[in-house]
Amino acid sequence: MNWTADKALRRPEDFQGFRIRTMTSDIAEEAYRAYRATTRQIPYSQVYSDLQLQKIDGQSNPVFAIEEMGFYEVQSTLTMARPAQFVSSVVSNLEWYNSLPDNQQHWLDNALRDVAEIA
Repeated sequence: MNWTADKALRRPEDFQGFRIRTMTSDIAEEAYRAYRATTRQIPYSQVYSDLQLQKIDGQSNPVFAIEEMGFYEVQSTLTMARPAQFVSSVVSNLEWYNSLPDNQQHWLDNALRDVAEIA
């Protein structure tokens, strides 16, 4: 059975035949394969055109990325499958951090603490 555009994704078996772009991560890809979706790891920059040309039926990205890249313009449905939370980190070297003025170090420390509580 192949996936068709008029079919909703409500149960794991609904993913059978669904062509989905996953992030370039074997774990992310395997999560959707477990639902029997057809997975493709394609570059982020290619997602919009692949959706537009119907080479893929959907994509797995955080909501902010879907909005920022305009994927909603070429995709009619958003399914919150929630396979994993989006994880990010802030990385810098100590020399750069120490070179910041005290007020900027304070701002950065507070901002990271506030974001950590929300995330």
